[in-house]
Amino acid sequence: MKTILIFFILSLQSTSFALSKNAFLALDEKDKENFINTQTVEVDDTESIELFQKENPNLVAEIMKQGEYLANIWGDTILEGPYSLTGDLEITIYSLYTFDGEPYAVLATVSSSAVFTDSCEYDEDADAWPDDCGAGTISESFVVDMAAQTIDFGYYAEFND
Repeated sequence: MKTILIFFILSLQSTSFALSKNAFLALDEKDKENFINTQTVEVDDTESIELFQKENPNLVAEIMKQGEYLANIWGDTILEGPYSLTGDLEITIYSLYTFDGEPYAVLATVSSSAVFTDSCEYDEDADAWPDDCGAGTISESFVVDMAAQTIDFGYYAEFND
């Protein structure tokens, strides 16, 4: 059994190893990340992504839920700092990770407009942040496999102005 496992792990590191989708889904996060980084082609053209979304509505719905889940965590992470959300969440699929033309995983981003609150004070009368606040976006990327499982690539939420 150990010999088979060692062969399997070594095969993953080979650049010519073909892996079925079911075998891919059975991997742990680290091996999925390794496979995506070494074996797949990143497809980011709009037409391919729109076709993928049309053909996989249930998976897209799960990706949207996972984006909302990540944004909820922001209250205990980035929003503990000097930032405040000012807009609605946007969840966007940016890329497909494909192997032999078949999608194995999806790169998505959840984002919202935000302000850097150390640069201004909240206007209670207007019930809004003033225009002189440092406006930007808080965003976080995430990777999801075809079984709607998030693969941890070490992404984190960040503010970009």
